[in-house]
Amino acid sequence: MKPDYLPRIVDKILEERLDAIGAVLIAGPKWCGKTTTAEQQAKSVLKLQDPNKSKGYLATAETKPSLLLNGENPRLIDEWQMAPQITWTYPKQLCFLILTLWSDYML
Repeated sequence: MKPDYLPRIVDKILEERLDAIGAVLIAGPKWCGKTTTAEQQAKSVLKLQDPNKSKGYLATAETKPSLLLNGENPRLIDEWQMAPQITWTYPKQLCFLILTLWSDYML
């Protein structure tokens, strides 16, 4: 864990789910710690909302989404709903963390 991270009750549950299932959706309201919590388990991170890279990521998602999945697993895909073809096309091939703001996006 990162030095300034305050452990959460969900940390152990997240670790167990990743070990058992390989793909986990973390849902909740804005600014509740979803990304920070997931980053503790992730070995690589893709933040689709990055203002300097977002357009390129979304263009890649349209043409060859598998390129965005390159990275060590478990891979955090933050704001996946911006390019849902990533997670819907390749869920069985990968171990990843996916985050969303709205709880009605479930895998």
